[in-house]
Amino acid sequence: MFTFAELKQEWKAGFDASFVDWIFAQSPDLDRGWGAGRELVVRTSGVARKLVLDPRFSKADAQLLYAIEQSLVGSLKLTKAQSTRLDQLMREIDFGNRKNPSASSLQEIGNLLRLGVGGS
Repeated sequence: MFTFAELKQEWKAGFDASFVDWIFAQSPDLDRGWGAGRELVVRTSGVARKLVLDPRFSKADAQLLYAIEQSLVGSLKLTKAQSTRLDQLMREIDFGNRKNPSASSLQEIGNLLRLGVGGS
């Protein structure tokens, strides 16, 4: 899938829906190193905005939220206070200890990402 994501960017191909469906169908990446499947596809394919606006986004796990946030850094339209809060929440994600933020924190991250891309 990563190879298709690279080709999509190179050829400006329009199969974003396939990437969105594939990403939401995957479980969290076991290995977060370079080459991790789902996270790498999010970053390479350029579909982060589409992921945020998809109805399945409300069930996104911490790892997917992190990948989306990293893909959208600098392009989110948030106030300074909202941006600061998002940064605080993102720092709660500790992949090394497999500690995830609370469900309410994940929901707040999702809400801020959705707000940042202009979703409701």
